[in-house]
Amino acid sequence: MNNGVVDFGPFTNDVFIGAMTINQARDKLNSLDMSESEEKRYDTILVVGKDIGQAKFLWRIIRDKYPKESRVKFIDKDWQLDGLCPWTMLIIFVGEYWLNPTHESRVLRMYQQRGADVVYEEV
Repeated sequence: MNNGVVDFGPFTNDVFIGAMTINQARDKLNSLDMSESEEKRYDTILVVGKDIGQAKFLWRIIRDKYPKESRVKFIDKDWQLDGLCPWTMLIIFVGEYWLNPTHESRVLRMYQQRGADVVYEEV
């Protein structure tokens, strides 16, 4: 929302002039596949596995799906999550990530709440 006006992407003007209802604009916007039209840029990719060894091993298998220019960090139970920007972050859970106590950490949840994208990879 910007200045009380809801953004419907390419359909905002149609809603504003009355050529389309809000529900029609929502439906059309939801039907668009934004991921195909533009690839999101991630500055940081956090890879969470059971431990660093598993995360690095599985990352080698899936890394071609993700941007090459991103900085990749492998998360273990003692890793400090500090000073990273959640808006340009991707968190990838791989393997037996639930055995890593960091996956439930307060800071990792905060990054997710503040805009980090999350992917669960089954390898």
